[in-house]
Amino acid sequence: MKDIESNKRKQVRVTRDQQRAAERTSLAILRYVLNHPTATRKDTAQSLQLSYPNVCRLVTFFQEQEVLVEEQSKQTGKRGPQSKTLSLRADLGCTVGVDLESTHIRAIALDFANEFRGVFRRPITGDIKPENIISMVADTARSMLDLAHEQYLQIGAVGLALPGPVIDEQKGRIRTELQGGVADLEFVQAVQDKCDVATYATANDLCFALGHHRMNPPLDSRAEMLVLNRFGLSAVLVRGDQLLTGNLGLLPYGTDLPLRHYRDVCTGAALLRLARSHGVSRQFQDLISSPADPITIEWLSTATPAFAEAIYSAAMMYSPDQLIIEGIFSKLPKEVRANMIRLIENEMTRLGMTPPRVSFFEGDDLMGARGAAFLARDRVADDIITKILQPGR
Repeated sequence: MKDIESNKRKQVRVTRDQQRAAERTSLAILRYVLNHPTATRKDTAQSLQLSYPNVCRLVTFFQEQEVLVEEQSKQTGKRGPQSKTLSLRADLGCTVGVDLESTHIRAIALDFANEFRGVFRRPITGDIKPENIISMVADTARSMLDLAHEQYLQIGAVGLALPGPVIDEQKGRIRTELQGGVADLEFVQAVQDKCDVATYATANDLCFALGHHRMNPPLDSRAEMLVLNRFGLSAVLVRGDQLLTGNLGLLPYGTDLPLRHYRDVCTGAALLRLARSHGVSRQFQDLISSPADPITIEWLSTATPAFAEAIYSAAMMYSPDQLIIEGIFSKLPKEVRANMIRLIENEMTRLGMTPPRVSFFEGDDLMGARGAAFLARDRVADDIITKILQPGR
């Protein structure tokens, strides 16, 4: 009798262990599909090291449960077959991403099929007060939340992409150089009070890199370096699923005293300081869109070689296969960008190094907001998917 009871308990444990293993596998598949907008059955099996038949069986099951959607995508080759990409059903979840820059605020509502459900853009004038910036971010997040609710979508969380340095991510506290000068701002509590949902914050360079990485995953194990030059200067190294960030703006520039840093020379803040020193009160956007303006020409004469120097210094340290530049230099004329690439390649070649492929990011201006929405999703996705897998619990 004791042996029978013991065997029953063992069977129950085996059944529970098998169930937990199946749930972990299901969660891994759904998270992979959620994080990879171009995922296929084959990609999923290879990346998660699962058997292809098992993945196909689970994908079919989730399709029957109306959790996964499989759609035809464009041909991958001139005569290649159509591939089918996977995505979660759009209305299973939604997150909001808000990207704050010195000159603009942008926001999106992003559903679980990686489609926009709302978009917001607004310029920030140089005379705005810090407390008004905080309320603007909170109001923007609330407007995206309301827009999602109108489409019967439940917002899981809000992500904030903030101009660095972020002193306290939990509070969303930053000390940043806005157009009106240096300011200390704190965002998370204000957004949570306005939206009544969990809110997460990090630096917008990491959010941009996260958005870019998810939408344009590097081939194989290539290392990419994303250089962001807005009102600050930073680099993010993408290697596999790792994101490593560094503040290039704090590296010393030149040897003259008083010591200057790259952020003092080749950022948007440097351009504005130069303009103010000449008594020019024009807005940053007006200056950067006027490359023939004497102020902009004077700034470029120093900023271009300094920015190139900062980039190849970082490239020599980390040896990326590809280098993508995003920010104010992406908006300058083709000849300015070509000169930048030439300076980088010449210096690295002179030092006996093979320069990486250099390009300027020419995608949409919502990549930072998209990354912030991904950031928020990463914090809540496991709980949401677990509820889908275990509706009775």
